[in-house]
Amino acid sequence: MFFKDGKQMLSMGKEQSETFDAVIAAYGLVVVRYLILVYILNKYHSCTSCGPLFKELVKTHCELLMMNTIWSSIKEVLILSSGLFLTEIDSDRFLSFLDIVEDAILMQVEKASAKL
Repeated sequence: MFFKDGKQMLSMGKEQSETFDAVIAAYGLVVVRYLILVYILNKYHSCTSCGPLFKELVKTHCELLMMNTIWSSIKEVLILSSGLFLTEIDSDRFLSFLDIVEDAILMQVEKASAKL
């Protein structure tokens, strides 16, 4: 099962390096990723293969990455345009508000990754 899952999901054998050390390192990383998946499956007493778990983790990672990218863009726009609408509010107070929102987002990221 390791070689099947490693080749199909974890890109084993698709290295583009020509050095022996890099190929060995890449295979070592595949083994580590596979062992992490097996650990998670055993932790939840699941009898399924690593495939569905790997797909779920990839989906969760992509969602978190997208959420972080969107928040970074929104934060940048808010900071750049803060001079237009912050005539009565202190800029330090506004930046602390943005930090509170960012901390709340990071807590959600930690909750999502705590499923592991």
